[in-house]
Amino acid sequence: MCLLYCSLLFTATLATTSMAGNREAFARDVRSDVRRTCLLDMQLPPSAAFITCADLPHYPGAKVLQIGHYPQDFPGPGLLAFTEGFLSGQSTQDYLASGISDWIAVPAPTGDLDQNDDAIQLNEYGVDFLWATRPDEIKREKLRGKDWTGYLWTRRTEPTRKEMGDATPKRPQRCFIALIGNQKNSLEFATCLARDRNPRAPNELHYRDFMRALKSIKFGHWRLPWSP
Repeated sequence: MCLLYCSLLFTATLATTSMAGNREAFARDVRSDVRRTCLLDMQLPPSAAFITCADLPHYPGAKVLQIGHYPQDFPGPGLLAFTEGFLSGQSTQDYLASGISDWIAVPAPTGDLDQNDDAIQLNEYGVDFLWATRPDEIKREKLRGKDWTGYLWTRRTEPTRKEMGDATPKRPQRCFIALIGNQKNSLEFATCLARDRNPRAPNELHYRDFMRALKSIKFGHWRLPWSP
């Protein structure tokens, strides 16, 4: 009895260790690819299938950063979802001045990005994206990373089913707009994700996982091959 049980336990332990090792190797490969294609370092969210960047022909120097993830526990054909960000290749100041952002109002020239600069706010489209009708319904938080500063905009209260109508998700979501950057690069996201982890769908990318990954970002130019 013990021999059989101990054998099964040993086999399960080896399988768990192997899976953990495979995940770590996979995460290293993804981070290496992120450094190569995005020119930044970013921790892989546990639920992400990949992270990569692609050039945008109409915006020289800009890239779209794409996080591929499964919206359900048992992924299958057509079930891969994407969360995308705009990597401008410009300083935050130049990016805002360019007017490329669909969501953030263009502030008057203020020099370097200042954490106390209240001129950097959402425009009407950004307010609408967060299911709000007035700017005072929006909360702006300051973000700070290893080599960047930025902002996070969310609605102060969760939108109601009446407000969202047919767009109401099955599970609570958090819609947000985030802008981070420094004097060399900037990155903007505008998306909605599940608010918390769903035990029934552990492969789903949720807001908390995403924010941990976002805050881990470090901009830079990286030499390859990369080793941890």
